[in-house]
Amino acid sequence: MRRTICLWMLLAMPVMAQEKKWEFSIGYSTTRASSTFESETFVVPGQNPETLKYCTAAGEESFGPNFQQFFCERKGMNGFDLAATWNVHRYVGIKGNVSSHFKKESFVDIFEVGPGETFTADVETKDRITMLLAGVQLRDNQSSARFRPFAHALAGAARQTAHFRLPGAFDASAKETSFAMKVGGGVDVRLTDRIDLRLIEVNYNPLFAGERPLKGEGIDVPITVNGRTANNWTVGFGFVVH
Repeated sequence: MRRTICLWMLLAMPVMAQEKKWEFSIGYSTTRASSTFESETFVVPGQNPETLKYCTAAGEESFGPNFQQFFCERKGMNGFDLAATWNVHRYVGIKGNVSSHFKKESFVDIFEVGPGETFTADVETKDRITMLLAGVQLRDNQSSARFRPFAHALAGAARQTAHFRLPGAFDASAKETSFAMKVGGGVDVRLTDRIDLRLIEVNYNPLFAGERPLKGEGIDVPITVNGRTANNWTVGFGFVVH
C-alpha cells in the first residue's frame, strides 16, 4: 500500500508543479507624467473656431508662465498599484492591473490689466490618472530562488480627469478615456513561502489621449481640448501574496 501511494505521488508531481496559481500584489507607485494637453479649440458665436496651443508664447500670455507649466512640464504623481495574476503555465500568467496616480497643485500668476493695475490669478488644479489594464506576465513560477524577476505587457484604458479652479472666475474639468499600455517588469524577493517583497517595478506607460470637452462654471463658449500622447514612466514597490 505504501509503495502504491509513493508511486501515485511521484506520478502526480509533474501535474502539481504545473497547477494554476493565483498571486496578488499591492504597492506604492509614482510616475513622471507628461501632459496630454496639446491645444484647445474654442468657438465664439458668429466667428470661426480658433485654436490655441498651450506650449507657445501665446499660451504663456493667455495662462501665465506658471499655470502654463501644467500643460507643458512633466509632473511627479503619487498613487497605488494593484494586480492579480493567474499563472496558467510555469512561465506564463494572465494579469489584471488597476492603478491610480494623483496630483494637486496651485499656480500663481500676475497679469497687467491696466496702467499700474494688476490681477493675481491663483489657479488650483487636481489631476488624476486611473488605469485598468490586462495582459501577460512572464516569470519562472516554479523557481525557488530568493530573487524572482518578472516581465509583463499590459494594455487597456486610462481615465484622466483634470480639474481647474480660480475662485470667482471658473470651476471646470476635462475628462477623457483613452488607450494605455504598460510594458516593463521588476524583481521580487522571497520573504516566506507565501509572501514576496516587490523590490522594484519599472514600466514604460504611454497614454494615447484624444479630444475632450472642457466644461464647468465660467466656461461660456464651447471648448475642446486636443490631446497628445504622453510617454510616461512608472516606478513602484510593494508586496506579493501567493
